[in-house]
Amino acid sequence: MFTYGTVKNLPDYSGDKKAGTRTSATIFHSLGNAVRFSGILLFTPYILLTTFIAVGSLAPIYLADLGMGLIFVVIFSGMLKAKSSQELEKAHTFGFFYAISFILFTLVLTSPTLASIIVILSAYLWTLLVHLQHSPRSSSFSLHISGPSSSPVLAWTLGLRTVTGRSLGGRRREQRPSR
Repeated sequence: MFTYGTVKNLPDYSGDKKAGTRTSATIFHSLGNAVRFSGILLFTPYILLTTFIAVGSLAPIYLADLGMGLIFVVIFSGMLKAKSSQELEKAHTFGFFYAISFILFTLVLTSPTLASIIVILSAYLWTLLVHLQHSPRSSSFSLHISGPSSSPVLAWTLGLRTVTGRSLGGRRREQRPSR
């Protein structure tokens, strides 16, 4: 999850750069370099995982985590191809779900019990319910969205930005009147 923190700054690269806000993304001269840096950091758990297995610190069962690498490749290629903040936000949303899935899958490998499977199913059910409740199609939520969105996380952040009056770059925005 620590390495994933760099991805959250990518959608706001342009605004943060203009505002002079230093983030893990804006320290790079281009968005492409920031995306590649994030990809390298996101790949480090796989290096650590295989190293710990090779030296005997982890059981070979954890090699199953390497299967999550295929999902990582799809998300990373989406990040590289993204041409807008909204596309990066979509990759960020899927990436966050991937990071949580990696942790939950590792939980099952650590403790393959009915209880761990119930925890995973509960987490996915909760994620689905949050997604449905905060979907842009939801009339009660969409009243607070200040623009079109392609993901529930983007919709939530747009709503949060409107409520707080600040963009993620920290610049003050004009607040909308409350309804």
